[in-house]
Amino acid sequence: VAGASEAGEKGGKKKGSKAKSTNAKAAKAAEITFETVRDLLGIVDQHLAVKLIGHLAKRDAKAALQFIETTVQSGVNSREFLKTLIDYVRKLALVATDKALADGFKDELTAEEIKLLEKQAAEAPAPAWVKLMDVCLDELAAIEYYPLEHMALEMTIVKYLEATDKAS
Repeated sequence: VAGASEAGEKGGKKKGSKAKSTNAKAAKAAEITFETVRDLLGIVDQHLAVKLIGHLAKRDAKAALQFIETTVQSGVNSREFLKTLIDYVRKLALVATDKALADGFKDELTAEEIKLLEKQAAEAPAPAWVKLMDVCLDELAAIEYYPLEHMALEMTIVKYLEATDKAS
């Protein structure tokens, strides 16, 4: 009986050791990264909006539409992307109105991001950014009526470029 008890203890140690090893492997495999949390919460990286604005500032509809397609295919939520775009365009409109307003974003943007914001804001007058904001808001309200949500992003690009072509 003592031998059986001793064997049980040894087996118990092996099982415990194996369980700890398995738990450590599982913990390593399930490391939580910023990207994982962002994806789980559906948060869209503002840098995507910055890239889209770059295409719109160049008036490159083809590049903008391809960017939307690639972005959506990578798993980015169209509705959340549109909301991120609205937030960024708001910043552009404010800074285009008065460059000093960029200081108000120091808590949420790096110095490099603020410089890029100022540069992009200067690429169009404030009314053009306000027009883009209006189009984005309209498309966000209409997104549920599209068969595919990314169509709202596509129409944002088309409507904005068309509206600003007529204005110039």
